[in-house]
Amino acid sequence: MGGHGGVTRQDGADHKEHADLLDRRDAVFATVQEHYYADPPRMERGWRHHLMSTESRSYLDMVNNVTPLGHAHPRVEQAVTRQLRRLNTNSRFHYASVVDFTERLAALLPDRLDTVFLVNSGSEAVDLGISRHRGRRPRRWVTATPSAPSSP
Repeated sequence: MGGHGGVTRQDGADHKEHADLLDRRDAVFATVQEHYYADPPRMERGWRHHLMSTESRSYLDMVNNVTPLGHAHPRVEQAVTRQLRRLNTNSRFHYASVVDFTERLAALLPDRLDTVFLVNSGSEAVDLGISRHRGRRPRRWVTATPSAPSSP
């Protein structure tokens, strides 16, 4: 793998550090976890709805899951900090704030939907949906569509 020696955006030590980081990434990431760009900019910071590269270029973030709130949103940062100082665990432990949250979430749903199942990602949600479907239906097949083509 590797093969990022041809990176030309940066000069000198910055160029070498950029290429070395890409090579290190390639050595440990699964090959299917591609970059959005053939020559990806290095993002180390986000602010509001932008990502900032180490070359001080700003990119409108229309891909990440944080875009409705933005990066480094002060109120979200304060809420997360408060929670992390108090407790950083998952929903399998028993504590009041997770019950309060799920009650508020369930109250937003139509009456016939009264149960919440918390997951960490979209893939967990899909796995849950498939397993729930299989538990209620005699058929054991799933239809899948190919993913959208990668961006250059």
